[in-house]
Amino acid sequence: MPNLIPPEFQELPGFWQESVEDNKDLPNMMVLILLGEDYQLTYEIMVSRSVTEGSYLHFIGTPYSVSAVGVNRRSDFDQLRKGAHYTSSFVKAKTHKHAKMKRQCKKQQAREDTHLIKAAQDYCIHPHESCQVQVVGHVEDEREWFVEKNMLSCGTDNVLLVPNMLISSKDPQVPVANPSSQPHYIRKGEVLATIADPALYFDTPRNTNQWCEMSGKAEALAAIIAAASEDDNVEAEEYGLKTAAMPHPTIYPSSQMKDLLDVGSLPDHLREEA
Repeated sequence: MPNLIPPEFQELPGFWQESVEDNKDLPNMMVLILLGEDYQLTYEIMVSRSVTEGSYLHFIGTPYSVSAVGVNRRSDFDQLRKGAHYTSSFVKAKTHKHAKMKRQCKKQQAREDTHLIKAAQDYCIHPHESCQVQVVGHVEDEREWFVEKNMLSCGTDNVLLVPNMLISSKDPQVPVANPSSQPHYIRKGEVLATIADPALYFDTPRNTNQWCEMSGKAEALAAIIAAASEDDNVEAEEYGLKTAAMPHPTIYPSSQMKDLLDVGSLPDHLREEA
């Protein structure tokens, strides 16, 4: 009887192959058998191994047994298609669930990476200073992006601060402040913050009344900021820095001390002493 197994399948890894030369119980057996797990379960074949006698295949319910030899793995082992009963059903379900979760994690990570900005090169930020850091990311469109504030841990109690701000895709730069007393480095490719579409991040008026209300609040806030800026400019022009302000030049006589000082709501017998 001719050999029906092609040469490329006669040494498949991980299977037991019947030895034709030593087969005395079945003299007419001339076909090599690939003994996969599904084949062994179907025909109730048991494998016994012995250091002195070698490996044998025993057929349950019959007195027959044949010698067997193992084969090594080949380079194309990964291309071998497993049998229908090679893997148990619960293992298949677990493998499918794990693969599905892995694909979902990759998709989620890809979506998150599209909202990250990273340092374009290495920077050294000195103590109590800030630095404009050139960033790269998915900011190819010629538009503005909103940068969400972030705190970058430096491995100790110190952190680097990234404020809320708008950046332009034409020149994407983010200020990073170092409030600590030690210099810190930002390495190329380090994640600094996340970006968002301003039209989706900020509040949008749904009707005319809401637009008027939001405009009024914005104008009031702008007026407060402008007034505070004017006061700071006046003080800076008169005294320089706030810590260097001079005392009031008016001189008050000591005889009016009782009238000028406010001692609060003290009892009458303590007011004179105060």
